[in-house]
Amino acid sequence: MKSTEEMKGLKALSVAELEKKLVESRKDLFTMRMKLADPTAPLVDVAGIGAARRRIARISTLISARKREKGA
Repeated sequence: MKSTEEMKGLKALSVAELEKKLVESRKDLFTMRMKLADPTAPLVDVAGIGAARRRIARISTLISARKREKGA
């Protein structure tokens, strides 16, 4: 399953790298939303928006868990 492979890859990254990935994912999501809202733009993969949101949630969860571990 792709999501488990993605999680394994994300778990190997440091907090700084995860934060960079988070910024990139948020930019990607913003771009997809703007393309979807533009009636003259070519069709956008609507499923990609949901996938981007899930990716952002996974990365945010890993960052908060790592910070919690570090603080405890």
